[in-house]
Amino acid sequence: MSPFKKAPVEEPQAPQAEISHHSLVQLFQERNNLKRKLEEAEAERAVLRADVADLGKRAEEATRQLAGLEKMLMDPEKGQNAILYYRMRAVWDLCRNQIRNIAEDLSGRQDQVERKRYTEAFEQQRASQVKDTQRLIEILDRDRQALTEEVARMEAQIPELRRFWHKKKRERLMEEIEEAMTKFGPIDKRRMELVKKLDGIKKAPLPTYLGIGVPARRAINVAMIAMAQYLYLHFSEHEIATMARSAGTKPVMEVNFGGANECLKIGAQIWEVVQKLRADTLRPDKLKHRAEFLRQKLTYVSDQDSVPELSSLDYMLPFAPNAATLDDTFTRTLPVNVLRQNYWDLETLLLKTPGKADEPASGNDIGFGSGHVD
Repeated sequence: MSPFKKAPVEEPQAPQAEISHHSLVQLFQERNNLKRKLEEAEAERAVLRADVADLGKRAEEATRQLAGLEKMLMDPEKGQNAILYYRMRAVWDLCRNQIRNIAEDLSGRQDQVERKRYTEAFEQQRASQVKDTQRLIEILDRDRQALTEEVARMEAQIPELRRFWHKKKRERLMEEIEEAMTKFGPIDKRRMELVKKLDGIKKAPLPTYLGIGVPARRAINVAMIAMAQYLYLHFSEHEIATMARSAGTKPVMEVNFGGANECLKIGAQIWEVVQKLRADTLRPDKLKHRAEFLRQKLTYVSDQDSVPELSSLDYMLPFAPNAATLDDTFTRTLPVNVLRQNYWDLETLLLKTPGKADEPASGNDIGFGSGHVD
C-alpha cells in the first residue's frame, strides 16, 4: 500500500444502535404490560378469595341456623313457634308484595306517559328549530338572489357607458358592483353555517330521559303509604301486624309467641284475617279516601323531595266502623308511624328523587284506584 494513500474510514454503525435501542424500549414496554397484567390478576384473585371467604361464612351461618331450626322443630313448644314465625313472615311478604306491586304498576304506567310526553316535547322542539333554521336559510337565499339580480342589472348598464364623458359614472358603477360582490362571501358563509346547524339538529339524539318527575313520585308514594296504613289497620286485629313486624326483623331463634296451643290459636287467627283481606270489597274506596287525606296532610322538606317528612306520619286515622271513610275523631287517632317503623319494608320501597328535574312532570295522570292489587 502506498504511504500516501489514506486508510479507509469505517462507516458509523448508527442504524444498528437505533435497532438495539428500539429493542430495549420494546422489551421494557412488554415488561411493564406483563407487570400490569400480573397486578390485575392478583387483584382479581384477592377479590375472589374474599368472595370465597364470605360465601364460607354464609354457609357456616346457614348451617348453624338450619341446625338451630331443626332443634327448635324437635321441641313441641318451640316447633310451633318456628312454624308460626314463618307464617308471620308470609304475612309480612304478602303485605310487602302488595305495596311493591302498586309501585311497579303505577310507576310503569306513569313512566310510559311521561316518556312519551318527553319524546314528543323533544320532537316538537326539534321541529321548531328546524323550521326556524330553514326560514333563515330561505331569507339568505332570497337576499342572495336579490343581490345577484342587482349585480346583473348594474353590469348590464356598463356597455351603455362607453363614451369618454361616461367615465366617472362608469367608475362609480364599477365600484358599486365590486362592493356588492363582497357581500356574497358573508352570505355564503352564513348559509353554510346554517346548513351545518340544520343537519346537526336533524341528527341530534334524544337526550337521556331522567325518569318520572317529583309530583308523580309523590303521588305513587302516597298510594304506597295509604296501602301500608290500610294493611297495618287490617292486620292490627289480634296484633298480627306487630307480631309480623317482629318476625320480619328478627331471626327465628329469637321469637317467642307463646306455648304450642297459643301458637295454633294465632295461626288460626292469621288465616281468618288473611281471608278477610281477600274478601274486603271496600278496599278501593278505603285506599282512595286515605290517599286523599294523606295528600292534604303530608309535608316535605323541599319541592324536590318525593318522600314525606317522618313527622307528618306520626299519627294515623282509623277507618270508620263498617265504612270506607276515615274516622277523624281525635280520640281515635293511632300513634303509629308506618314509615318510621318501616312496616312492610315501606322505607325501602318508596320512590326516592334521583336528582333535580328541570321540568317535573305532573302527577295528574295517576289515578289511585288503578293501583288496587288483589
